[in-house]
Amino acid sequence: MERSVVQRPNSYTLGVPTKVLLYNLKYKKYSKMTPEELSKSKTIEKPVIYDSSTRTQSALNIRSYIYNQGYFTAKVKDTVKFENKRAYVTYEVETGGNFLVNKEIIKVQDSTIMNLINADASNASIKKGMEYANTLLPAERGRITSLLRDHGYYNFTQDNVIFQLDTADKMAMIDVEDQFENAVKFIERQKIRKKPVLDVIADIEADDKEATFKRYHIGKVTV
Repeated sequence: MERSVVQRPNSYTLGVPTKVLLYNLKYKKYSKMTPEELSKSKTIEKPVIYDSSTRTQSALNIRSYIYNQGYFTAKVKDTVKFENKRAYVTYEVETGGNFLVNKEIIKVQDSTIMNLINADASNASIKKGMEYANTLLPAERGRITSLLRDHGYYNFTQDNVIFQLDTADKMAMIDVEDQFENAVKFIERQKIRKKPVLDVIADIEADDKEATFKRYHIGKVTV
C-alpha cells in the first residue's frame, strides 16, 4: 500500500535528512537541475513540499489496490496534521474481509469447447479455497484463450471471455419458519469457513459464434 502513496517524505539517515541538507548547502546549483537529474542522484534530495491534492489521490490509489486484492468493502480515511511547518499525513485503512473462491463456473454454448476447458481444469488459475484477487482473472482469461487457440480456434480472443462474480452466500439463506434448521446451517457454516465465498463465472461469448467457434483443421501439407 505504501507504493500507492503519491507524495512520499524525504529520506532520513539516523534521524537526519542528510540528502536535503546537502541540497540546501548548494541550493543555487542544485535548484537548476531537472527532476530527472535529481532522481538519478544518490546524494541529494529536493525538499518535498506538501501538496494537498496528492492526499486524495493517494487514498483513491490505496482503495483501488485493496479492492483488487478482493477486499470489496474496504474504507480509506485520510487526515493531515500541521505542526512546526511540517505536514503529517495519515491514512487509516479498514480492509474488511476478503473472499475465498468457492468455484469457477464456465458458461459456453459449445460442447466441444466446454469439454476442452474441463479437461484442462487442473491448470486453472482459479481454484476452490484460494483467496480471491482481481489479478486472477487476466491469468485465467489468458489460459482459456491460449488453450482454445492451441486447439484450432484461431478466431478466439481474450475479449470473448467475460467474468462475473457471484458473492451471494448460499449458506446464509435461512428459513424463518424453521429455527432448528437455521441453527444447523449456522454451525455448518462456521465449521466450513470463516471468510465469505464467491463464485467466479467465466462467460464465453461471441458476436459472431459461427466464426469465433469455428475450429480449423490441417488441410494440404506442401513440402
